[in-house]
Amino acid sequence: MPKERAEGDSRAEGHTRAKDDARAVDREKGLRIRLFDADRTDEALSLGEALNAQVSGRQILWIDVEGELQAESLRAMVERFGFDEATERVLAEPSRKPHIQLHGKHFHLCVAAEPDAERPEDIRWVDIVAGPNVVVTTHPQAMEFVEATDECHSGSSSASS
Repeated sequence: MPKERAEGDSRAEGHTRAKDDARAVDREKGLRIRLFDADRTDEALSLGEALNAQVSGRQILWIDVEGELQAESLRAMVERFGFDEATERVLAEPSRKPHIQLHGKHFHLCVAAEPDAERPEDIRWVDIVAGPNVVVTTHPQAMEFVEATDECHSGSSSASS
């Protein structure tokens, strides 16, 4: 193999490792990010990649937040997606009751998810902020449907897998 190609392959592998490392750090912060594409070229992203992504009309960027959204991540998202003050407050302090409200070009919806028939008092709330080609979900603990969606799309670039 020519030396130039070997060096190029090594740089590409290093770049891939750096991206994987950034995604792993985000996961530790409770962030899970996917760019869904109508052409079935879905991919996992780091927050940095998501904030720099040029999302087309055939794509939706989904940022899922498990637990508390860190202030630096919140500020970056507010700036990048043009969230207004009300939306910023929702992301900083999620709701714990049913709610729907329009916030400029985004809307906020809070719904109960994954009810437990044996413990109906233990309501799990999911806040959803959605706007043009971006959806942000926040919830205080792990949610089975998020895990299942992530597993369904891990290791595959197809939304149909």
